[in-house]
Amino acid sequence: MEPTIRGQVNGQIVRTVWRRLGVEGRARIEALLVVGPGGKSDLDRLACSNVSRISND
Repeated sequence: MEPTIRGQVNGQIVRTVWRRLGVEGRARIEALLVVGPGGKSDLDRLACSNVSRISND
């Protein structure tokens, strides 16, 4: 039962955020999920750069 409730709550939070973003914000998020020729998305590149930056601090 807990996973079901958690899924419903998370789904509602995501829907609320998605509605509030507007067209430009949605486009930016969708662009993060596009996989480029190297098999990586911009989200992957951002995550990798953050990890390397954190480990260098």
